[in-house]
Amino acid sequence: MTCFRSLEGTGKTVTGVHIAYWFVKRHMQQRQDGFDIVLPDSDDQPKGPPQVIYCGPSNKSVDVVASKCNSLDNN
Repeated sequence: MTCFRSLEGTGKTVTGVHIAYWFVKRHMQQRQDGFDIVLPDSDDQPKGPPQVIYCGPSNKSVDVVASKCNSLDNN
């Protein structure tokens, strides 16, 4: 888990975008390399893609991060 808090204009959104983006990229690479993560108490294979949960103070702030993550992936 990663948490950070600071004053306005210090780059929290940009930092959050990059943290979320690189977690997703890392999970996707691990999956391609055959390192699927399964819960310790389960003998099953993963039922879906790896996920990253991002929380913010408002829906709008999370929408901004999601939009910026998508634009990073398109570049």
